[in-house]
Amino acid sequence: MIGRGLHRPVRRALLVHAVSTLVVTAAVAIASTFISAAIAAESARSSAAAAAAMVAQAIVAPLSVVDIGAADAQARSILLREIRAFMDAGVVQRIKIWQVEGDEAVVLYSDEPRNEGARSPYAPELAARLDAGEVVVLDVPDDYEHEHEYGPEGLLEAFIGFSDAADRAMLLEVYLPSTAPQSLANLLGVVRPIALLGPLVLGAATLPLALRLARRIAEGEIERRELLQTALAASDRERRRLATRLHDGIVQDLASVGLTLDHLGPDAFGDDPDRVALLSRAGDLLDADLAELRGLMTELAPPDFAGSLETALRDLVDDLRGAGTRIELGPIEPVDATPECAALLYRVARELLRNAIAHGGSTIVRVDLRSEGEHLALDVVDDGGGFDPSAPAPEGHLGLSLIRQAVLDSGGDLRISSDAGGTRARVRVCANLHDHGIRPAPESRLTSR
Repeated sequence: MIGRGLHRPVRRALLVHAVSTLVVTAAVAIASTFISAAIAAESARSSAAAAAAMVAQAIVAPLSVVDIGAADAQARSILLREIRAFMDAGVVQRIKIWQVEGDEAVVLYSDEPRNEGARSPYAPELAARLDAGEVVVLDVPDDYEHEHEYGPEGLLEAFIGFSDAADRAMLLEVYLPSTAPQSLANLLGVVRPIALLGPLVLGAATLPLALRLARRIAEGEIERRELLQTALAASDRERRRLATRLHDGIVQDLASVGLTLDHLGPDAFGDDPDRVALLSRAGDLLDADLAELRGLMTELAPPDFAGSLETALRDLVDDLRGAGTRIELGPIEPVDATPECAALLYRVARELLRNAIAHGGSTIVRVDLRSEGEHLALDVVDDGGGFDPSAPAPEGHLGLSLIRQAVLDSGGDLRISSDAGGTRARVRVCANLHDHGIRPAPESRLTSR
């Protein structure tokens, strides 16, 4: 059972470690891809700016000595011929020459005639950058203004500002193919192996450490559970010790006194009615104290059970009924539970009933047991004065805390709600409790009564 208790946390640790390594690897790969894409895009803009500057040196100077605004079709043909070589070489995909008219710009010439005459707002930010002599490179948007653009995916547009012979403000716009895809492929070829292998190598290197930590944690958890079971068993043993001392000492002495009083009988005092009444009252008090002590012994240490859990609960209820509280046992259907589960539920029921009788001030307590799929549910409800379940246990009253922890360690659930109208405790544990690696304490085994 200990091996099973160790193997489950170790397998869980291996799974967590593997999943964590894969998640980190995926996160690093995704992050490196985004970073590489950003670097590639920036590199493509820089390359496009350099190419546009080269085109501008070859084209803008001839354009500056021409009155472009007044040029005719022949002049247009000459202008376009100046840049045809760049287009034929694939350096430039398209060209536009804009004339600035206030806060608008109009296309005067383009290698695509359908673009000519198109108007567009002249953004102040763009104007400021061009006036400063900057070559402005932007992504080509997919909008109505660019409906006649064509070429490879990822075109970039570069703007260069200049003035023609008539000192009109002009813009040269050239469309260049983006080098981002090729740059990204080159970057990923270098970065991706490192991004993928780095976390995997780190995960493999830290795997032995993770296994050692998992084993230590599992061993510590098993030791803690064994200590808890030992504490529960010690609590039971102490209760039995007290019950045994009561039974073998005070109860036996009082029973002997009772027999002595019965042996004396009323005739011992002749015709003195006061002494006879006093003797009778002493006998009654002695019988009541003996009954209370026997109920206390049953409360302290009711016998362990043999056989089924249902039979054990019925016997437990019968043993505790004489304590002055009415105990009702609801319909209990036969359940299929491992010895560990049966022992735990019996222990929990015993502690809850003890608390309801001894501390709850209850007049009625009801116990129900039922199956819920692969789990068993136990309900203990009383009509006592209630208490604060979240408050720390009083000194010397650790029974409820111990069974709560035992239920939690078994993978189950113990819920207690309490108010002035009474207390309801609901326990739910797996019927196959041994699957959780829980071992019953020696005092929790199914023993004969």
